[in-house]
Amino acid sequence: MYDQSAKLVIFISGGLQVIIAILGLFSALTKSVLITRVYSILWWCLTIAVLGLSIVSIVFVARNDKDAILDECRKDIKPADGIAVTDSEANSCYKISVIISAVVLGIQFVIMCLIGWVNERFLKEVKQDAAVAAALKAVDDGEV
Repeated sequence: MYDQSAKLVIFISGGLQVIIAILGLFSALTKSVLITRVYSILWWCLTIAVLGLSIVSIVFVARNDKDAILDECRKDIKPADGIAVTDSEANSCYKISVIISAVVLGIQFVIMCLIGWVNERFLKEVKQDAAVAAALKAVDDGEV
């Protein structure tokens, strides 16, 4: 049950990311204010959703899969002298695994925020270009 739910979430997340990526490319090609604004809003929504889901995922894995992670740590730690891995070594491995997951999440969030900031800057430029184009059209039409 858990595996099917995880697969479904992965497919939905991947599909949404592909749609947003295509919308971003379309935004860059057309330089439409509306498309760029929608893309920017969707990007920030995706950023918040990914952050929330990743935090929930880390919490669930840390709580529910602790024994499985500890078993993997015990398998992967190979003592040089043939002595069995102690519980403290396995717990250290588990803690490091959770910390690495949190650090990766933090890096992912910073990167997504930087991309969001770039999107906002692009939106401002598109708005300025649209305003300049409208002003030039008004001058050409003799309205000014």
